[in-house]
Amino acid sequence: MSCIPEDQWQIILSFLACPNLLKLSLVSTHFRSITTRTYTLISQSRTNHLSKNDPITRFTKNPISCYTIAAAASVASSSSKSNDEAKIIPFLSQMHNEYDAKRQQFTSLLERFQNLRTIILHDLEIMQDSILPIINACPAARSLKRLELHNVRIVHDRHALALPPPPLPANDDGCNSGIGLRHVVVSGTMFCSYQNVLKSFTTSPHLQYLELSGCRLLTDGDVHHLITTRTRLLNSHHQDIATVNTTNIYSHSHNHHHINDQLHSLSLPNSPKLTKPKLKSPILHTIDLSRCPHLQTLPKFCCPNLIDLNLSYCSKLMDETVMDVVTACPVLRRLCLLGCRGLGEIRLESGSLRSVNLDLCEGLRSVGFECDRLNALQISMCAKLDKFTFTGSSLTELNLSLLPMDELKLSAPSLKDLNLSGCFRLNDSGVECTCPALESLDICGTEINPKIFRRGRGDGAKKIDILIGGSALDWVKNSY
Repeated sequence: MSCIPEDQWQIILSFLACPNLLKLSLVSTHFRSITTRTYTLISQSRTNHLSKNDPITRFTKNPISCYTIAAAASVASSSSKSNDEAKIIPFLSQMHNEYDAKRQQFTSLLERFQNLRTIILHDLEIMQDSILPIINACPAARSLKRLELHNVRIVHDRHALALPPPPLPANDDGCNSGIGLRHVVVSGTMFCSYQNVLKSFTTSPHLQYLELSGCRLLTDGDVHHLITTRTRLLNSHHQDIATVNTTNIYSHSHNHHHINDQLHSLSLPNSPKLTKPKLKSPILHTIDLSRCPHLQTLPKFCCPNLIDLNLSYCSKLMDETVMDVVTACPVLRRLCLLGCRGLGEIRLESGSLRSVNLDLCEGLRSVGFECDRLNALQISMCAKLDKFTFTGSSLTELNLSLLPMDELKLSAPSLKDLNLSGCFRLNDSGVECTCPALESLDICGTEINPKIFRRGRGDGAKKIDILIGGSALDWVKNSY
């Protein structure tokens, strides 16, 4: 985009309606400066009453020329009431009206329900952070358990989530189960700071699920503060339980309940400022750091109870980081590395992994597994992976589609579904497979003869469903 001159950008943007142009200004500082100059240029063209032969005057035929209501009034008074001038509409005024209407709509809607436990709102771009005071003041704020705000745009530190304290249960036995916010999802584009706005979404003592997607200013220090605060809260709960239940025969059940009230799932996708966050939590089960383009490493990673880890599209992630993380998670079951272009030679050793996704890792050259319990494996469209060898007794699903490999050695007695479609270099001489339980096979776009997989009639095994067809196309050579 930098190769396009700014005056050309102004001409292009002049054909956008005002609502879309204002949304575009929130994308980046570059677009914000261009749109601001466009507004200024248009305003000057109206003020100076340029002739219609001037190239800038054509901007005045666009509705964004009425950027302010005052400008619209000035234009209307100075115009000759031509057809072009009569069609000019104050779009900013329309946006204000739409904002007021939506605010009134949300306010009246939430006032109708006194004991709401779940609020899920979509398409909140025009509301920005003004939706937060409405939620804070609604009658259901004290009983709220689940809050989801989608397509939010927050560019200022003006408002924060400040729910009133939830009521105590009728029969308070020392355990505050069932009260407070437990599930929070906020997604969109947020340029607000952690200390002033984002932190307010993380303060509920009984929070179990937290997703903050699109936090443009979230830093490694903010994540460390969040994890440290939740861990300190967990330790304080343990101390309180040990004090209260010293002589209580139900202390074990109370302790288990308080552990379940802690943060189990943390999702921070689309956070471009995360590079080396420190994640150390004894209670987290799920972590999602997908689409963090500058994430390089995870220093001092320690999550002994982690089950699900999503690092997809972290293009700067290196081999050593992934292998160290897998080693540090003794109960990890699902690992997603989709689109991690920085991976080259990776070897995973785990006694707990069930599912691994390595699709679209274009730099991957070699991969090895020592995972006795691995059930599902996906490795497709890895343009540099020319050989694959696997031995495992638990594998049931294997997707190796669109790989430029010419050698396949596979020993998987439990494998039922095998996808080799698009492996254009693979032929009979390069395949060594021992898969007695195979039920479904896709060899479209390969030079493999299906006869090498078919079983004889006397084997007593189920017939294999083989999908064939298509020519072996060299997609690597023909790719852009």
